[in-house]
Amino acid sequence: MINFTYDYKLFINKYLLIRFNIVKPSPIKFISFNISYKNIIDNKKNLGVVLMGLKMMTSFSPKPTFAKNSIATFKIRKNMALGSKVFLSSKDTFDFLYKFKTSILPTINDLKPLLKNNFDENNNYNIGLNDITIYPEITYSFEYFDKLMGMNINFVFYSEKDINIKGINKILVSGFELPIFNKY
Repeated sequence: MINFTYDYKLFINKYLLIRFNIVKPSPIKFISFNISYKNIIDNKKNLGVVLMGLKMMTSFSPKPTFAKNSIATFKIRKNMALGSKVFLSSKDTFDFLYKFKTSILPTINDLKPLLKNNFDENNNYNIGLNDITIYPEITYSFEYFDKLMGMNINFVFYSEKDINIKGINKILVSGFELPIFNKY
């Protein structure tokens, strides 16, 4: 984990300093995780399972998310708990990317959905996972997660407008050496 951060900062930051005369520690502002689970509507005890799962995956305290409006067709009422979210920033992004590269990506059977262009208009990368049991922490305590849950992972990058160099995010993201960012 230390090597991953060290390598990134050593090679990419030196390249940026030599080529563009700027120093930028990381292209990622934050990584957000979001789980919305429909069984929470039927049983409020399932919210604890979702919160426990996100806490085990990220080792940070997740915040529950609540409905802003009521939707009668989905039996959702205003201020009803729907899921949870957590944000990782600064050093924690490197820790997660290392874990993602070494232990999570190898367990995914089909990488084709991840390799398609999942970038939005702000060049943020979004991943939707159908099963959270690919995380090693969840695999060891599978008895708590009787039903399969999916999750969204959003990698939010700094805007290229902040630096005024076109294509700078491509250089920064290439330092992570992840197969999902190769199309970037």
